[in-house]
Amino acid sequence: MTKIVPNDLLNPTEKTIKNWNCSFIAVEGPNILDKLSLEDLAIPYESQYRSRIILKAGETDQPLIYGFIGKAVTFLMIKVTYDSADPYYQYEQEKYNITYYFENDPILRPLNRLMVMTGSADEKIPQIYLNNPLDYDVVLDVMHATTDSDFGTGITIGFGMSNLSDVVFSGLTSGDIITYDGTTWHNVVSNPIVPTYGLKTYISADRSNSSSFYFNSILKTSDSSTSSGYESAFMVNNSGFTTVNIYLRQTGSPSNNTIISLYSSTNGNSFSSSSLIVSDTKMITLDTITLYSFTGLTINQYDSLFIYCQPTFSGIFYGEITVE
Repeated sequence: MTKIVPNDLLNPTEKTIKNWNCSFIAVEGPNILDKLSLEDLAIPYESQYRSRIILKAGETDQPLIYGFIGKAVTFLMIKVTYDSADPYYQYEQEKYNITYYFENDPILRPLNRLMVMTGSADEKIPQIYLNNPLDYDVVLDVMHATTDSDFGTGITIGFGMSNLSDVVFSGLTSGDIITYDGTTWHNVVSNPIVPTYGLKTYISADRSNSSSFYFNSILKTSDSSTSSGYESAFMVNNSGFTTVNIYLRQTGSPSNNTIISLYSSTNGNSFSSSSLIVSDTKMITLDTITLYSFTGLTINQYDSLFIYCQPTFSGIFYGEITVE
Protein backbone atom coordinates (compact mmCIF):
# COMPACT_ATOMS: atom_id res chain seq x y z
CA MET A 1 0.00 0.00 0.00
CA THR A 2 1.36 3.37 -1.03
CA LYS A 3 1.28 6.08 1.63
CA ILE A 4 1.70 9.75 0.87
CA VAL A 5 3.99 11.42 3.41
CA PRO A 6 3.00 15.05 4.09
CA ASN A 7 5.63 17.76 4.25
CA ASP A 8 6.58 18.14 7.93
CA LEU A 9 7.43 21.80 7.34
CA LEU A 10 3.77 22.59 6.72
CA ASN A 11 0.99 22.77 9.29
CA PRO A 12 0.42 19.59 11.35
CA THR A 13 -1.33 16.86 9.41
CA GLU A 14 -5.06 16.72 10.02
CA LYS A 15 -6.30 13.49 11.52
CA THR A 16 -10.05 12.92 11.43
CA ILE A 17 -12.65 10.19 11.47
CA LYS A 18 -15.34 10.88 8.92
CA ASN A 19 -18.11 9.16 7.01
CA TRP A 20 -17.45 8.16 3.42
CA ASN A 21 -19.23 5.80 1.06
CA CYS A 22 -21.29 3.94 3.72
CA SER A 23 -18.25 3.68 5.99
CA PHE A 24 -16.43 5.45 8.76
CA ILE A 25 -12.82 6.07 7.80
CA ALA A 26 -9.75 7.20 9.74
CA VAL A 27 -7.92 9.83 7.71
CA GLU A 28 -4.46 11.28 8.16
CA GLY A 29 -3.91 14.05 5.66
CA PRO A 30 -4.58 12.52 2.23
CA ASN A 31 -4.31 8.93 3.51
CA ILE A 32 -7.07 6.57 4.61
CA LEU A 33 -5.54 4.59 7.46
CA ASP A 34 -8.56 2.49 8.40
CA LYS A 35 -12.15 1.82 7.46
CA LEU A 36 -15.24 0.43 9.14
CA SER A 37 -17.95 -0.46 6.65
CA LEU A 38 -21.61 0.09 7.55
CA GLU A 39 -23.02 -1.50 4.41
CA ASP A 40 -24.32 -4.56 6.26
CA LEU A 41 -25.83 -2.52 9.10
CA ALA A 42 -29.65 -2.39 9.26
CA ILE A 43 -31.50 -1.41 12.43
CA PRO A 44 -35.23 -2.24 12.43
CA TYR A 45 -37.86 0.21 13.65
CA GLU A 46 -41.63 0.71 13.70
CA SER A 47 -41.85 4.50 14.03
CA GLN A 48 -39.32 7.30 13.63
CA TYR A 49 -39.01 11.02 13.23
CA ARG A 50 -36.27 13.63 12.98
CA SER A 51 -36.08 16.89 14.87
CA ARG A 52 -33.78 19.90 14.93
CA ILE A 53 -33.04 21.62 18.23
CA ILE A 54 -31.25 24.90 18.86
CA LEU A 55 -29.44 24.50 22.18
CA LYS A 56 -29.06 28.05 23.41
CA ALA A 57 -25.78 29.43 24.73
CA GLY A 58 -25.45 28.71 28.43
CA GLU A 59 -28.51 26.47 28.49
CA THR A 60 -28.56 23.83 31.22
CA ASP A 61 -30.71 20.80 32.02
CA GLN A 62 -32.57 20.99 28.71
CA PRO A 63 -34.49 17.73 28.16
CA LEU A 64 -34.03 16.04 24.81
CA ILE A 65 -37.62 15.60 23.70
CA TYR A 66 -38.49 12.18 22.31
CA GLY A 67 -41.80 13.52 20.99
CA PHE A 68 -44.70 11.20 20.28
CA ILE A 69 -42.48 8.15 20.87
CA GLY A 70 -42.44 9.10 24.54
CA LYS A 71 -40.07 6.88 26.52
CA ALA A 72 -40.08 4.06 23.98
CA VAL A 73 -36.90 5.16 22.15
CA THR A 74 -34.69 2.27 21.01
CA PHE A 75 -32.51 4.19 18.55
CA LEU A 76 -31.04 7.66 18.96
CA MET A 77 -28.57 9.57 16.80
CA ILE A 78 -27.46 13.13 17.52
CA LYS A 79 -25.32 15.19 15.14
CA VAL A 80 -23.98 18.40 16.69
CA THR A 81 -23.06 21.47 14.63
CA TYR A 82 -20.89 24.08 16.30
CA ASP A 83 -20.08 27.55 15.00
CA SER A 84 -17.76 26.87 12.08
CA ALA A 85 -16.82 30.57 11.97
CA ASP A 86 -15.21 30.34 15.42
CA PRO A 87 -11.45 30.42 14.69
CA TYR A 88 -10.61 28.45 17.83
CA TYR A 89 -13.01 25.70 16.85
CA GLN A 90 -11.12 25.18 13.60
CA TYR A 91 -7.98 24.11 15.43
CA GLU A 92 -9.26 22.73 18.73
CA GLN A 93 -12.41 20.83 17.80
CA GLU A 94 -11.66 18.12 20.32
CA LYS A 95 -12.06 20.65 23.14
CA TYR A 96 -15.54 21.71 22.05
CA ASN A 97 -18.17 19.66 23.83
CA ILE A 98 -21.67 20.15 24.98
CA THR A 99 -22.55 17.75 27.79
CA TYR A 100 -25.41 15.45 28.66
CA TYR A 101 -26.59 13.23 31.49
CA PHE A 102 -29.23 10.55 31.90
CA GLU A 103 -32.32 10.71 34.05
CA ASN A 104 -31.48 9.38 37.53
CA ASP A 105 -27.77 9.48 36.63
CA PRO A 106 -26.22 12.94 37.20
CA ILE A 107 -22.77 12.12 35.74
CA LEU A 108 -21.96 14.63 32.97
CA ARG A 109 -20.68 13.16 29.73
CA PRO A 110 -19.20 15.00 26.75
CA LEU A 111 -20.94 15.11 23.38
CA ASN A 112 -18.64 16.36 20.65
CA ARG A 113 -19.95 15.91 17.10
CA LEU A 114 -21.86 12.62 17.01
CA MET A 115 -23.62 10.26 19.37
CA VAL A 116 -25.40 7.01 18.51
CA MET A 117 -27.31 4.92 21.06
CA THR A 118 -29.36 1.78 20.67
CA GLY A 119 -31.72 0.00 23.02
CA SER A 120 -34.17 -2.86 22.88
CA ALA A 121 -37.83 -3.57 23.52
CA ASP A 122 -36.96 -4.35 27.14
CA GLU A 123 -34.21 -1.77 27.67
CA LYS A 124 -35.25 1.62 26.30
CA ILE A 125 -32.92 4.62 26.03
CA PRO A 126 -33.49 6.77 29.14
CA GLN A 127 -34.33 10.46 29.14
CA ILE A 128 -31.32 12.65 28.32
CA TYR A 129 -30.68 16.21 29.53
CA LEU A 130 -28.36 18.59 27.66
CA ASN A 131 -26.07 21.45 28.68
CA ASN A 132 -24.36 24.02 26.46
CA PRO A 133 -21.44 25.68 28.26
CA LEU A 134 -20.41 27.63 25.14
CA ASP A 135 -21.17 31.29 24.50
CA TYR A 136 -23.08 30.63 21.26
CA ASP A 137 -25.99 28.47 20.16
CA VAL A 138 -25.41 24.91 18.98
CA VAL A 139 -27.56 23.02 16.45
CA LEU A 140 -28.59 19.42 17.14
CA ASP A 141 -30.04 17.24 14.38
CA VAL A 142 -31.68 14.29 16.06
CA MET A 143 -33.11 11.02 14.72
CA HIS A 144 -35.31 9.01 17.05
CA ALA A 145 -36.84 5.59 16.43
CA THR A 146 -38.56 2.78 18.28
CA THR A 147 -39.14 -0.90 17.64
CA ASP A 148 -42.40 -0.78 19.59
CA SER A 149 -45.58 -0.92 17.55
CA ASP A 150 -47.68 0.24 20.50
CA PHE A 151 -46.15 3.11 22.45
CA GLY A 152 -49.33 4.92 23.39
CA THR A 153 -51.62 7.13 21.34
CA GLY A 154 -53.33 10.30 22.32
CA ILE A 155 -50.49 11.05 24.74
CA THR A 156 -49.42 14.52 25.87
CA ILE A 157 -45.80 15.57 25.90
CA GLY A 158 -45.00 18.68 27.92
CA PHE A 159 -41.87 20.81 28.15
CA GLY A 160 -40.98 24.44 28.61
CA MET A 161 -39.46 26.42 25.76
CA SER A 162 -38.93 30.09 25.17
CA ASN A 163 -38.85 29.93 21.38
CA LEU A 164 -40.98 27.62 19.27
CA SER A 165 -38.48 27.74 16.41
CA ASP A 166 -36.14 25.73 18.62
CA VAL A 167 -37.85 22.48 17.62
CA VAL A 168 -38.85 21.20 14.17
CA PHE A 169 -40.83 17.96 13.90
CA SER A 170 -40.72 15.85 10.76
CA GLY A 171 -41.48 12.30 9.69
CA LEU A 172 -44.52 11.94 11.96
CA THR A 173 -46.59 8.84 11.38
CA SER A 174 -50.11 7.50 11.85
CA GLY A 175 -51.81 10.87 11.42
CA ASP A 176 -50.03 12.46 14.35
CA ILE A 177 -51.01 16.04 15.16
CA ILE A 178 -48.47 18.20 16.98
CA THR A 179 -50.02 21.27 18.61
CA TYR A 180 -48.84 23.94 21.04
CA ASP A 181 -51.13 25.53 23.62
CA GLY A 182 -48.78 28.31 24.70
CA THR A 183 -47.09 26.22 27.36
CA THR A 184 -46.67 22.63 26.16
CA TRP A 185 -46.47 20.62 22.97
CA HIS A 186 -49.22 18.05 22.44
CA ASN A 187 -49.31 15.02 20.17
CA VAL A 188 -52.96 14.15 19.79
CA VAL A 189 -53.81 11.32 17.39
CA SER A 190 -57.26 11.74 15.81
CA ASN A 191 -58.22 14.16 18.58
CA PRO A 192 -57.01 17.67 17.74
CA ILE A 193 -57.24 20.40 20.36
CA VAL A 194 -60.02 22.94 19.70
CA PRO A 195 -58.63 26.48 19.42
CA THR A 196 -59.11 28.65 22.48
CA TYR A 197 -60.36 31.65 20.49
CA GLY A 198 -62.98 31.84 17.77
CA LEU A 199 -61.87 35.40 17.20
CA LYS A 200 -59.00 37.53 18.40
CA THR A 201 -58.43 40.90 16.79
CA TYR A 202 -57.49 44.50 17.49
CA ILE A 203 -59.72 47.58 17.44
CA SER A 204 -58.90 51.27 17.09
CA ALA A 205 -60.75 54.55 16.55
CA ASP A 206 -59.65 58.18 16.82
CA ARG A 207 -62.71 60.19 17.84
CA SER A 208 -62.85 64.01 17.47
CA ASN A 209 -66.26 64.10 19.18
CA SER A 210 -68.31 62.12 21.68
CA SER A 211 -70.76 60.67 19.15
CA SER A 212 -71.45 56.96 19.28
CA PHE A 213 -69.73 54.69 16.79
CA TYR A 214 -69.06 51.06 15.90
CA PHE A 215 -65.63 49.48 15.96
CA ASN A 216 -64.84 47.77 12.70
CA SER A 217 -62.51 45.01 11.57
CA ILE A 218 -60.38 47.44 9.58
CA LEU A 219 -58.24 49.63 11.81
CA LYS A 220 -59.11 53.26 11.15
CA THR A 221 -57.94 56.44 12.77
CA SER A 222 -60.74 58.75 11.67
CA ASP A 223 -64.42 59.39 12.37
CA SER A 224 -65.40 57.31 9.34
CA SER A 225 -65.52 54.37 11.75
CA THR A 226 -69.05 55.55 12.67
CA SER A 227 -70.45 53.36 9.88
CA SER A 228 -72.92 50.74 11.06
CA GLY A 229 -72.79 48.76 7.81
CA TYR A 230 -71.20 45.42 7.06
CA GLU A 231 -67.64 46.75 7.43
CA SER A 232 -68.23 47.08 11.15
CA ALA A 233 -68.85 43.35 11.57
CA PHE A 234 -66.61 40.71 13.09
CA MET A 235 -67.42 37.20 11.85
CA VAL A 236 -67.06 34.22 14.23
CA ASN A 237 -65.34 31.26 12.59
CA ASN A 238 -66.36 28.48 14.99
CA SER A 239 -69.24 27.35 17.15
CA GLY A 240 -69.71 26.71 20.85
CA PHE A 241 -68.35 30.02 22.16
CA THR A 242 -70.05 31.78 25.05
CA THR A 243 -67.84 34.74 26.03
CA VAL A 244 -66.81 38.04 24.46
CA ASN A 245 -64.03 40.02 26.17
CA ILE A 246 -63.26 43.58 25.12
CA TYR A 247 -60.06 45.10 26.49
CA LEU A 248 -60.42 48.83 25.91
CA ARG A 249 -58.11 51.77 26.52
CA GLN A 250 -58.61 55.49 25.87
CA THR A 251 -56.31 58.51 25.78
CA GLY A 252 -58.81 61.37 25.56
CA SER A 253 -60.01 62.14 29.07
CA PRO A 254 -58.94 61.45 32.67
CA SER A 255 -62.28 59.67 33.16
CA ASN A 256 -64.48 58.62 30.25
CA ASN A 257 -67.79 56.94 31.12
CA THR A 258 -68.30 54.59 28.15
CA ILE A 259 -71.13 52.28 27.08
CA ILE A 260 -70.19 49.13 25.14
CA SER A 261 -73.03 47.19 23.51
CA LEU A 262 -72.84 43.97 21.54
CA TYR A 263 -75.14 43.29 18.58
CA SER A 264 -75.24 40.11 16.49
CA SER A 265 -76.80 38.78 13.30
CA THR A 266 -76.82 35.23 11.96
CA ASN A 267 -74.96 33.86 8.93
CA GLY A 268 -72.88 37.00 8.46
CA ASN A 269 -75.91 39.19 7.76
CA SER A 270 -75.66 42.97 7.81
CA PHE A 271 -76.31 45.28 10.74
CA SER A 272 -79.89 45.94 9.61
CA SER A 273 -80.87 42.43 10.70
CA SER A 274 -78.88 42.45 13.95
CA SER A 275 -80.21 42.60 17.50
CA LEU A 276 -78.79 43.79 20.81
CA ILE A 277 -77.63 40.88 22.98
CA VAL A 278 -75.76 42.59 25.85
CA SER A 279 -74.56 46.00 27.08
CA ASP A 280 -72.44 47.42 29.90
CA THR A 281 -71.20 50.81 31.12
CA LYS A 282 -67.78 51.36 32.69
CA MET A 283 -65.55 54.27 33.61
CA ILE A 284 -62.34 54.11 31.54
CA THR A 285 -59.58 56.11 33.16
CA LEU A 286 -56.79 57.66 31.13
CA ASP A 287 -54.25 55.18 29.66
CA THR A 288 -55.68 52.28 31.63
CA ILE A 289 -57.09 49.03 30.21
CA THR A 290 -60.71 48.33 31.17
CA LEU A 291 -62.25 44.90 30.60
CA TYR A 292 -65.82 44.48 29.36
CA SER A 293 -66.55 40.77 29.83
CA PHE A 294 -69.81 39.35 28.49
CA THR A 295 -70.39 35.72 29.50
CA GLY A 296 -73.15 33.14 29.12
CA LEU A 297 -73.80 34.14 25.52
CA THR A 298 -74.96 31.96 22.63
CA ILE A 299 -72.61 32.59 19.71
CA ASN A 300 -73.03 30.49 16.60
CA GLN A 301 -70.63 29.82 13.77
CA TYR A 302 -70.65 32.62 11.15
CA ASP A 303 -72.48 35.05 13.41
CA SER A 304 -71.64 38.69 12.75
CA LEU A 305 -70.80 40.72 15.85
CA PHE A 306 -71.10 44.52 15.99
CA ILE A 307 -69.32 46.42 18.79
CA TYR A 308 -71.16 49.67 19.66
CA CYS A 309 -69.32 52.35 21.65
CA GLN A 310 -70.87 55.42 23.28
CA PRO A 311 -68.20 57.55 25.02
CA THR A 312 -68.77 60.67 27.11
CA PHE A 313 -65.75 62.49 25.67
CA SER A 314 -63.72 62.35 22.47
CA GLY A 315 -60.37 60.57 22.29
CA ILE A 316 -58.46 57.62 20.89
CA PHE A 317 -60.04 54.28 21.75
CA TYR A 318 -58.11 51.07 21.08
CA GLY A 319 -57.72 47.56 22.40
CA GLU A 320 -58.41 43.90 21.71
CA ILE A 321 -61.46 41.64 21.30
CA THR A 322 -61.52 37.91 22.01
CA VAL A 323 -64.40 35.48 21.45
CA GLU A 324 -64.02 32.37 23.58
